[in-house]
Amino acid sequence: MDPAEPLAPPRPPVPVGHALRLAVGLEAGALPGVGAGLLGGYALRLPGLRVELTGSWWPARRRAYAEPAGVGAAAQIGAAALRVCPTPRLRRAGKTGAGLVELPLCAGVELGALVVRGSGFAGARAVRTLWAAVEVQPGAVWRFSRRTALWGSVALVVPITRDSFAVDPLPELFRIGAVGFRAAVGLEVHLGREKN
Repeated sequence: MDPAEPLAPPRPPVPVGHALRLAVGLEAGALPGVGAGLLGGYALRLPGLRVELTGSWWPARRRAYAEPAGVGAAAQIGAAALRVCPTPRLRRAGKTGAGLVELPLCAGVELGALVVRGSGFAGARAVRTLWAAVEVQPGAVWRFSRRTALWGSVALVVPITRDSFAVDPLPELFRIGAVGFRAAVGLEVHLGREKN
């Protein structure tokens, strides 16, 4: 190297941020009826991109036969999801760190357990089976303070596994829906270094 040649300036480090999230949501279409759920997750925040690892629990929702009375089953889902989210910014954060507006456009895969528990008949038991689904989830994030943001999303969930359930010798009680719809809202805590 020529001693007179100027050294190249060091590359600035890639700004990396993190987010922790807790949210509540509603789900319809996959399980019987409409019900609430609890969601949580972690997001690695890079310039223009999020990578999210999340978990969700959709408590048991029951469906029963008209006859015989009281015979039915309740189904619930517990799952984890990995999502990749191109994340355009509509507004940058101000000097205080507040005011940031982002639109994560997420797609991913969800894996977990579907638990169906029979009731109202002799020998009722719980059946566990694989829950697998592909999901598309656009969302919005508004940071109203330096570290805290309001998060919301809607999601389209397409089950890969669509089991049906019945109490022998009765007909089918319910089948996992072809498409599920979810809406959720919650809070995020933003950590780490990032470019405003």
